[in-house]
Amino acid sequence: MRESFDYEQLPYSLEAEQSVLGSLLIDPGCISESFSYISPSSFYSERHQKIFSVFLKLFTSGLPIDFITVLDAVMLDNIFDSEQSAKIYLTQLMDMVPSIANFLSYCKIVKEKFYLRSLIRAARNIVDLATRAESDAETILDLAEQQIFDIRQDRVNSNLVPIDEVISQEFDHLDRLLSGEGQAGISSGYSALDALITRLSPSDLIILAARPAMGKTSFALNIASRVAFQANVPYFQQSFIPAISSLTNGLFLQPGRRTLVNVKYFLMTLRILGQRK
Repeated sequence: MRESFDYEQLPYSLEAEQSVLGSLLIDPGCISESFSYISPSSFYSERHQKIFSVFLKLFTSGLPIDFITVLDAVMLDNIFDSEQSAKIYLTQLMDMVPSIANFLSYCKIVKEKFYLRSLIRAARNIVDLATRAESDAETILDLAEQQIFDIRQDRVNSNLVPIDEVISQEFDHLDRLLSGEGQAGISSGYSALDALITRLSPSDLIILAARPAMGKTSFALNIASRVAFQANVPYFQQSFIPAISSLTNGLFLQPGRRTLVNVKYFLMTLRILGQRK
């Protein structure tokens, strides 16, 4: 018997959604804090999605946000049947808020419920794809992975960050560098390169471009191994060069001849053990 999912049974918290919107009516300054957690689609109720979109529209347009401006905006968007019903519901939203100090907690609840609903919908789509079997298994697996990846990707992405927070963090970072308390990234092992790119920093994408046989792979290997030995962490390198042995030889030679000798004895030991078996 085929199982079906009822959309009405999907997880949501009506009280948390109402508390988020009510908090924004009481203190519109909270809206900038909500961007890292929720968006209009995070709400279960379609009406709540539209009301939150009104807040975003007013905020991005630089217009004031209060009870009157929100009331006027929701009426222009035809979210309510009458102005009286809009007034009553917006007032109820404000009365629903237990404590505006817990605004971020309400946002987190709304976000978590949204992720659970997204996961259920993705699982339902995967079941439907596998049941219909209109595509081969490899294609269905790719689609399933993509749907789960989209949910996970949304969890790690923050939407908007206030510029004052970014500037404040950057000034603190610069102060630590000037006072000698901090260090800008990891050294590549080449002082001239460090001066040009301000050392290696997380999330950097560095592209080496040159004609063939100019030493790009060896140069990249030198930097990667230097950083790996300095930070004592593993690293991954993918190369399309046919002679892969040239890469391993270069790697073994870098720390010094003693390391090469140790590697040689290690490989000889493995060979002897293999012959005994």
